[in-house]
Amino acid sequence: MRYIEFKPTFTFIVGNPNYTLRNFKSTKNGKIKTATPTYNDFNVLDYETSLAISTRWKQFKLVAEQHFAFPVNGTIEEPVNNFNYFTLQLDFTF
Repeated sequence: MRYIEFKPTFTFIVGNPNYTLRNFKSTKNGKIKTATPTYNDFNVLDYETSLAISTRWKQFKLVAEQHFAFPVNGTIEEPVNNFNYFTLQLDFTF
């Protein structure tokens, strides 16, 4: 049986970024001193939306999905930038 299915989704990811900030300072005698504070906040990391379009034909299923991510809590190593990506999946059932 052949059909087309649309599946929109909304997801939010909650977690702990658990990142460290490193500050290197040299002292008067030339040695390097490191300060490493750690942040352990538990909060929303990002929101994601996606739209999947799938079709089935005999034993095959083809799914194309576009994802959009909206980060809200980034780290210094990973800045907050919106991004999107596309996935394509082919299933065979026997």
